Amino acid sequence: MQEMVAAGQIEQVRAYCLSDVAQTAALFLRTQLLRGELAPGAYIAAMEALIAAIERERRLAPLLSRIDHKRLLTVEVTGADRRARIFRTAVTAKPSQ
Repeated sequence: MQEMVAAGQIEQVRAYCLSDVAQTAALFLRTQLLRGELAPGAYIAAMEALIAAIERERRLAPLLSRIDHKRLLTVEVTGADRRARIFRTAVTAKPSQ
């Protein structure tokens, strides 16, 4: 980063930092889901909002091709003897960019 700043590449530094924040937010949401702090529905809603924000921000365009919508928005809920999958097909139906 220091070299980029010294070379005057401030916009590239901003884009890198913004990308780091978006990825950290996604990781935080997933961690909160796994810890039981977020219900599956709340997780999916928050992750969809994060993905929508990423799609709107041109500096985050490089992230779009690396997002696996199906995997990111699939949640397994385990119970004593049952497994259910919660999945938002509308999001994964979007063509990847």
